[in-house]
Amino acid sequence: MKYGRFFTVGLLGLLALIIGCNSMQTSSAILRYQQSEFEIAESLCVEALELNPEDGEAYFYMALSQSMLEDYRSAYDNFRKAAELKPERAEQAETNIQSNWTKVFKEGISYTNEDNFDDAELFFNYATEANPEEPRGYSNLARVYLLKAEKFKKIEPFVYQDLLHQGLENLNTALDLETEPEAQEETAKMLCTVLANLYVIPGQEDVEREPYLTRYREVTAEMPDVYSTHEVFGLKLYDVAAENSQRSFFPFAGQALAEAATIRERKFKEAEAIGDIEAMDELMSVDAPKYAGLAFMTAEMFPEATVNFTKALDLSPTDSELWYFKEFCEYKSGDLDAAIASGKVLVDTFDSVDYNVYQILAKAYKDKAVAADEAGDKQSFLDNRTLYEDSFRAYATYKGLPDDTPEVLLSIAEQAEEERRANALFEKDDVAIITADLEGRFVKGILLNKREDTIDFIELSIDLLDEMGEIIDNAFAEFELVEAGQEVEFSAFFVAEPNEVAGFEVTDLTIE
Repeated sequence: MKYGRFFTVGLLGLLALIIGCNSMQTSSAILRYQQSEFEIAESLCVEALELNPEDGEAYFYMALSQSMLEDYRSAYDNFRKAAELKPERAEQAETNIQSNWTKVFKEGISYTNEDNFDDAELFFNYATEANPEEPRGYSNLARVYLLKAEKFKKIEPFVYQDLLHQGLENLNTALDLETEPEAQEETAKMLCTVLANLYVIPGQEDVEREPYLTRYREVTAEMPDVYSTHEVFGLKLYDVAAENSQRSFFPFAGQALAEAATIRERKFKEAEAIGDIEAMDELMSVDAPKYAGLAFMTAEMFPEATVNFTKALDLSPTDSELWYFKEFCEYKSGDLDAAIASGKVLVDTFDSVDYNVYQILAKAYKDKAVAADEAGDKQSFLDNRTLYEDSFRAYATYKGLPDDTPEVLLSIAEQAEEERRANALFEKDDVAIITADLEGRFVKGILLNKREDTIDFIELSIDLLDEMGEIIDNAFAEFELVEAGQEVEFSAFFVAEPNEVAGFEVTDLTIE
């Protein structure tokens, strides 16, 4: 037995000489590996490395053994160490790393396609261990987390949120590692989708949401030519805001979608310059500017909404709904001429019968009339007042109002006159004394016939009063054929000395 043992040792020593400068332990490990005794092979490599930490071959066979034992992270580290210490093993080390990764990655894909997400998660985790530098392991692991999250969204909110965070963590890693532009864009797009889903989770304070918004901005800032990241983030916020009346989401949704629209517009011009028809067709989507406009409009950010509705109309000029949104936002922004121009397009080009269109036109013309009156432009006031009245009648007609009479719009001067007439000194049977003053031995003033017909005869009676309020004289004035709405001046003479008269009182109107 002793002889046999020494003979075996001798053979191993001879094998070591044949293999090269490997240690006895390394040579034994190689034999054990070839005999599929992987745990023993791994253990012998450990012993070899304790004797010689620079033994690249020991690292290589330890990595091979660990690969077979499915200890993929250790295998990866040791393949890398083997390649470092023994450059001639570098290519084989890389091939084995890739082989390990491909094997488990394919298993992960297969399980994902079968909706077996637990096993898919396991194998994609293996993939991240088999090659921590390969981004697809992380991005596919993240996708599995997101698929699992959807199953818990309504039944286990905390599990749902935890799975989203796990997906986010892996997508961040994948994006850091990814160098291929298309894959980088797809990863960033998925990342921004997760950020949006985390941002809209109910019950959070603004301070809790802020990190997701900040990360979205970081990602998109690093990829200034990518519009899809903005679109997925903005549309998610818009949809949730619209569904749940979460108004605070609308400004951020609008900003994201407006940025997407700007990038699309810029890239379209670049494609147009080189005649890339296919790219131009892909870039001509009206959704980004349209929904940016709707988000800003709902947030009452009307100038920003107008800009985006204008962009949307450049892409879809026959969309009457967009023209109406533009008209509304222009009016709300105070751009009356632009609102009127948009309203005219709806009326003249699309033959609109939407009462909302005419309502805005009526308001715009009314506001223009008021502004013209305040500026002293009488003709502009009159013109816009007529247009206001016409638009209001159309509005009332299409809305089906029982009365299409517009609210009376008076100029400042007309209001003053109306007030003057309303504050009559004396009135009887729709005949009023508008003004009256003492001038020497006369009481002079203006009489108004408020009736709708002509009055044949009117007699005005006035008492003259002293300082004590006692009547000291009378005065009279007569009028013939006073037409409807007519104002006539009068001058009533009295005999009393002017210095004795302290005041007067209109006492009667005799109307025949």
